Amino acid sequence: KNSVNKTRIIFNIKIKDRFFKDLTTLIGRPEFIYVYTPKGQQIILENGSNIIDFAFYIHSELGLRCIGAKVNNIPKPIDYILNSGDLIYILTSKKQEPKIEWIDIVKTQKAKDSIRNYLKEPHVTNTKKGKK
Repeated sequence: KNSVNKTRIIFNIKIKDRFFKDLTTLIGRPEFIYVYTPKGQQIILENGSNIIDFAFYIHSELGLRCIGAKVNNIPKPIDYILNSGDLIYILTSKKQEPKIEWIDIVKTQKAKDSIRNYLKEPHVTNTKKGKK
């Protein structure tokens, strides 16, 4: 009788594992990810968001000047897809400007709109005028 109970328990566990695996496959990946700023603030983004999306979420100027990030203390490019639990430190450059290709890279509407708005406006270059 003990071996029958053990078999029944193992069978139930396998059924439950398969059920949860099938349920995860059916539902797919979570809709959102939870990432963190260097100060520990939790940020909720759409699943599939990258470093640029995160930067624009924090502040539009941060997004416009983003050149990459340290994700969990490891340097990553701007198109790196974030995962729940990541700790993100944005790297910027005053010389960086968004590029039209970024619209295809980002996931969030906020980032897409910010990039489009920036690209529509005329911008002054950083050249020194009238100095000899």
